[in-house]
Amino acid sequence: MSDCKLQPLLISLFVLLSFLSGHAQSKTPALQALEAGRYEEALKLYQSQLQDNPRDIQALAGKSKALLALDRFPEALPPAEKALTLAPDNPDMLAQRAAVLTRLERPQEALADLNKAIELLPNTSYLHVARGYVYAELGQFHESIDDHSLAISLNKDAVLSYAGRAYARAQLGEFDEAFEDVEYALKRDPNLVPAIHTYADLLFRRVRFQEALPQYTRGIELKPEDAYLWSGRGGVYSALDEVNKALADYNKAIELAPNRPPLYSARGNLLARMGRLTEATADHNKAVELGQNSPTTLVSRGQFFLDWTELYSLALEDFDKAVALAPDMADAFLGRGEAYLALDKPRVAILDFNKAIELAPSIMFAYTARGEAYEAIGEPAKAEADYRYVLEITPTYSPALLGLGYLQLSRDEFAEARKNFDSALEHASDPEQVWAARKAVGRLLVRLNIKDYSEFPVDLVYDIHDDEELMKDDLRADDLLDLDLKELPEIPIDNKLARRIDTQRVLVIQ
Repeated sequence: MSDCKLQPLLISLFVLLSFLSGHAQSKTPALQALEAGRYEEALKLYQSQLQDNPRDIQALAGKSKALLALDRFPEALPPAEKALTLAPDNPDMLAQRAAVLTRLERPQEALADLNKAIELLPNTSYLHVARGYVYAELGQFHESIDDHSLAISLNKDAVLSYAGRAYARAQLGEFDEAFEDVEYALKRDPNLVPAIHTYADLLFRRVRFQEALPQYTRGIELKPEDAYLWSGRGGVYSALDEVNKALADYNKAIELAPNRPPLYSARGNLLARMGRLTEATADHNKAVELGQNSPTTLVSRGQFFLDWTELYSLALEDFDKAVALAPDMADAFLGRGEAYLALDKPRVAILDFNKAIELAPSIMFAYTARGEAYEAIGEPAKAEADYRYVLEITPTYSPALLGLGYLQLSRDEFAEARKNFDSALEHASDPEQVWAARKAVGRLLVRLNIKDYSEFPVDLVYDIHDDEELMKDDLRADDLLDLDLKELPEIPIDNKLARRIDTQRVLVIQ
């Protein structure tokens, strides 16, 4: 699936930004309660103010912020709307409505509000911070980086922008720059929880699970009520195969925030991995229910059907609904394209990949998925053009390196394929990419050694998990090129002559 999907962390950061717009207000008891995190108290105080004066713009803004912080997103919109009818050119209220629209999964409308606010106050840092996060949610990562950079130039203390820019850079494969940004933010404020969360997420994406774990734990210690920190740590435990700890963290996250759909989606994927598909399906159904059939939850469930159940028709139904509800949502088209590809309909898939690219040209995965579809219809030149286009923009993007490497391998261009497979393994940004890169190196081994074993009728089957060579953290093709299959222990011999490599988790040479 697309790697552009916004982490829940970033949405929560955007909620924090909504409080920045209150910088010019006097410190009323309601505002003090709001800033102290006493949201129920703040809500009551703002409602009392509005009983006395229903046209109090600051009270309407405060009520909206309190409801937003309480996850009562639909209720948070009317007071923001009313305030804007009273003051249509109020940049703070435009920013507040944008925050609500973001949580209601209406990012295009949020972007329009922020664009208008920035026209009114072009040199206001927090507005560029906010728009940077919305751009990231829309998959427009270059624009996100530009806005965060401008926010920083306007206010060198805009540490939230360093965290936001780090995320956008990571999506483009600029991991060194992303680490620099978040590490700078943490240097300025070691206890800034959003930056700690971003740093943990970056470490996870770089498959540095043991380092990510204490960062999530530190974030939890500083802000134990943050459900997404618990969910993030659950993801690390899952990657470390500590599924019981992962499940406990996901359960805690849901206990803290029982109405947040992404948490059920995450737990559902873990349950699927544990073989508990009935419970996993229930979690994804719950996410769709809570999301009130929102396109995001439908895309998540569609991806679950696609990845874990092979129920491609059900996946297609969810993606179809998401496309109908959100015709400007690139992820919906991208997921539907993947479903069509799984259903052996690559020509139809290409149409959806084209639409996803039109909507969000910076989603690198859409090009690599389209490249795979081009290969499926016998147009390797177009596939190679897509892979090379991605690599011109992001030379370290692992899926494109793998796609190009496999094309080169099919043409017996072993040196070029080896270079790309090694680079893919070095720059893999998540566990699935690590798996794919290791399998590619395994296939390269087979192709390079096939002539040496033409006289042997062998059937070699083993689980990659148990193979010390293929599971080394620093695996490179050089480690395997001279590996003699006859030296591997306990090779079962069978009278089969064909040679192939399984595309799943078992390496098979026959």
